[in-house]
Amino acid sequence: MPNVAIDALTAHVAADVAASDAVEPVAVRFLLSQYIATARDDLSAIVGAALGRALQQSETIATAAPAEWLLLYADACTWSDDARLRAAAARLLTAGGGHEADGIEAMLRGASALGDGARLASSVDDLERLIARAYEPGDGVASADPFVVASALLTGFDITGRLPYAMLAEELVQTSQRRGERHSDIESACRAAHVLCRLAALHADEDYLHAAVIARGADYRGDGARLLDAYAPHALETPRIAARYGFALAHLLALH
Repeated sequence: MPNVAIDALTAHVAADVAASDAVEPVAVRFLLSQYIATARDDLSAIVGAALGRALQQSETIATAAPAEWLLLYADACTWSDDARLRAAAARLLTAGGGHEADGIEAMLRGASALGDGARLASSVDDLERLIARAYEPGDGVASADPFVVASALLTGFDITGRLPYAMLAEELVQTSQRRGERHSDIESACRAAHVLCRLAALHADEDYLHAAVIARGADYRGDGARLLDAYAPHALETPRIAARYGFALAHLLALH
């Protein structure tokens, strides 16, 4: 288990979010996830204040990283019934997420949170087109981070229940591991660890194991733990990195 405490990550991110006028969507999402897990009133207050600041600037701030903002608003809509959050999420849905995996995943999550069936169907179509364009059987995905694509596929599976999405996500991860591909930075490593933990959770689900074709002998939980352990010395470098690391670590802890 990585030698980094989830409470230390939460405290680091919370201190920055509470003190800063700028709003980092990944950091606020992490704090929101920790509030949902712990019901800590202090986190609720920090998240609420940060979302208030974001909504005041929502016409301009979301243009730099629309996928990250849409994910934040989508998660926030499941926590709060504030109509302004739904309106902000709807604006980003209308703008579209582009044709890359992270944007498609955000659109899937946003459309699901808002109950927008038409845009959910459109985003599923975008995911299918992405795979048709980039995937080569046995050879992974061209010109894309396989873990980012795998994350979008796992989200597609979570929302639609389409088993081939999860199975293809596992294939992409297996191909990357077989090749010994390296992660370019700590953020990509943390995203990869999160995907590994999501796959480990599926491998712990008896219904999934009976229905899916899986990689026998895979140790995704151990793989995720080792990856986080390798990057543990850098986990608190910035609030954004701490949040990315925290998402993966929280999922890993839930597996034990």
